[in-house]
Amino acid sequence: MLFRSALIEYRWILDAKPETTAAYFFIATAHDKLGELPEALAAYEAFLAHADPQQFKLEIDKVNLRLPGLRDQIKLGQGKKKKS
Repeated sequence: MLFRSALIEYRWILDAKPETTAAYFFIATAHDKLGELPEALAAYEAFLAHADPQQFKLEIDKVNLRLPGLRDQIKLGQGKKKKS
């Protein structure tokens, strides 16, 4: 529930201030923790598209380490939303 609530808050921040690059990173990690892997991938890619390489070097490195495994998990069908 904590990560779900965080997603709501970070989306609100992006709506109010789209230039808040860190929010993309936190949205991505929240989706990742929730097992929503396609959503996490999209958010990580959005973060990389917006992130200043000098200001966000550590986070960019973390994302670049995570992406290959995340893509493999998605290819294996992991992280898909369960049908109701």
